[in-house]
Amino acid sequence: MEIFIRRILVVLFSDIALSDRIEVAQNLNKATKNLFSGEQTILPIPDDAPVEIPRIILGDKNKMFHCHISPKRLEFFLRQKKGENKKLEEVQDDFLTQLANIARAVKTELRVKVERMGIVVNSAVFPEESPVDFLMKKFLKSGTIVDPRELNLNFLHKFALGEFKVNRWHRFRCLSPEGKETLEEANALLIETDINTVSEMKYDFSAEQIPAFCSQVFTFVESDLKSLFTEED
Repeated sequence: MEIFIRRILVVLFSDIALSDRIEVAQNLNKATKNLFSGEQTILPIPDDAPVEIPRIILGDKNKMFHCHISPKRLEFFLRQKKGENKKLEEVQDDFLTQLANIARAVKTELRVKVERMGIVVNSAVFPEESPVDFLMKKFLKSGTIVDPRELNLNFLHKFALGEFKVNRWHRFRCLSPEGKETLEEANALLIETDINTVSEMKYDFSAEQIPAFCSQVFTFVESDLKSLFTEED
């Protein structure tokens, strides 16, 4: 079964000095060779505002790549254009190249310590039967739930991925065909795979480790999802 990418998000958790927000935005745009030449927004948010709120919002002209910077995190993400169905292997090289550029700027220009990373891959599969029926047959015991209109399934694992201890969440969401008016992708089984280094461990990711870890996660996610949806004999 083919798996299509909807969004990729990488979060770098760190204390980021934003006293000169214009300079931070310029440094990131320069590091990515003017990738963020579309949207550049410096929000007039006071320093005592909640740290989760982005102070800088950057985007490319095609509205695919985005970067949000707040005092505690940098978020870099790719969102597929509406109607496009691409696999992870088709988009990951370009994404990792840009992430490597951002990582160098974060470490050399912003001079911050990246203590944790989170990577979220949102994808979709299109089973021949309704997504609700498919999910029930794949993961639930027959007869335990009768004719649900909507179904969500989440599960968490903790393990080591290379040298890093991580959490891995799988979140599955789907609606029955009758829900088409409330969800455009009602015929899709929507999947969110969230892999993040555990909060109790503080690392110091180098500029090289940031894209390398992301690449490692991509390889794992692709293999993991394929194993979940392999047809049984």
